[in-house]
Amino acid sequence: MRFCFIFLSFAFFSFGKTYQEKYEITKTVKNRTFIVLYNPNTTDAELIQQLRETIQHLRINKRIDFTNEKLALSFFTRKEFADYKPTENDLYGKWKQSYIGEYDNSTKKLTIYPIDAEKQKNVILKG
Repeated sequence: MRFCFIFLSFAFFSFGKTYQEKYEITKTVKNRTFIVLYNPNTTDAELIQQLRETIQHLRINKRIDFTNEKLALSFFTRKEFADYKPTENDLYGKWKQSYIGEYDNSTKKLTIYPIDAEKQKNVILKG
């Protein structure tokens, strides 16, 4: 009986997890929304897919107004850096490392590693 309770508790918490736990909207400033992506994938292809799925989830659940052509999304790995570039030089390196993606709704362009010219990749998202 005790095992059954433990199993059901585990099943409830395991299957009850929502997609929202994979990201958090930290704030919106005018047309830009800052998002923290929890547990980002390590390969470029996986990261692009993860960001694509997050954008799709935001669109489907109407968490953000995608009818706004000026909409921009900025993706970070750490909440404390999910903001515009810091003015303090000592924080810039950590901010830059945390800033992993950018989405422009007018062009439908997703950019990973937007600050790092050597790692940067762009993808146009359809629909």
